[in-house]
Amino acid sequence: MAEKKRDPYFDNAKFLLMILVVFGHMMQPFIENEQWNHDLYYTIFAFHMPAFIFISGFFAKSFDPQKKAPVATNFQKFIVPYIFFQWLYSLFNRLSGAEEHFTFQLDVPNWSLWFLISSFFWQISLYFFRRIRPTAGITISILISLLVGYTPFIGRELTLQRTAVFLPFFIIGYYLPKGFFDWFKNFKYKKLFAVGLSLFML
Repeated sequence: MAEKKRDPYFDNAKFLLMILVVFGHMMQPFIENEQWNHDLYYTIFAFHMPAFIFISGFFAKSFDPQKKAPVATNFQKFIVPYIFFQWLYSLFNRLSGAEEHFTFQLDVPNWSLWFLISSFFWQISLYFFRRIRPTAGITISILISLLVGYTPFIGRELTLQRTAVFLPFFIIGYYLPKGFFDWFKNFKYKKLFAVGLSLFML
């Protein structure tokens, strides 16, 4: 079986986004010191997770419930590591003195572990979204994202709120045609588009 060829375009994009995640968390203690620290911090967090989730959705096109058991596969891929690292965080907090007693809970993720649970739910949501038209799917995902803010019983538990809020980015990435990025790489005005997007974010 031939090895799947990696795309350096996406490898570099994911690497840059991961660097921004670490850089953003390092900046957090200093955002109240200077206005530019505050602005840069929120600018980074305004796009880096949506972009990461968008790319995750784009690579979820291989989802096919007929070929394998997606629930079991994604449980092993996302939930098993989540349980392990959640336990590890709990142990670290106890040993470091951050918590007086060892407390291990699965319903509220520590730090950035929410992404693993949300990824599991986004993947499973494709059972539904793969069966409908992209326009309908994107519209439904946006409505879910907006309505969750008015639903008081949906909060941090199992990171359902974040999952719903970021759902449209995953679904848009999933529906995007495979050749889109090849077209964008050759887009004549892509640099102008990048500058315009940066100015919009500011």
